[in-house]
Amino acid sequence: MNITLNINDTCCGKCYKNSIDKTVTFTTQDQTIELQNNYFLNVLNVTDTRFTILIQNGNCAIIRTILFGVATSISIPSKCTHIITINNV
Repeated sequence: MNITLNINDTCCGKCYKNSIDKTVTFTTQDQTIELQNNYFLNVLNVTDTRFTILIQNGNCAIIRTILFGVATSISIPSKCTHIITINNV
């Protein structure tokens, strides 16, 4: 498995906005990256046309299959507005 993802991790509240951009290459399913608000992201599977991700924090797990070339935004349960936008490179 080899996939490079552009990830925008944005949290917004009443008085703040924190946005982090990352470009990460995943080579194994065991590879994890940390997101804001104690969430973690793993890539579970990669095919010729799509990839599957897991976002979790111990209480909540979100699994999404994303098509190559399609930027996908995912709203994460949080006290603030927390949105992850993912696109493959």
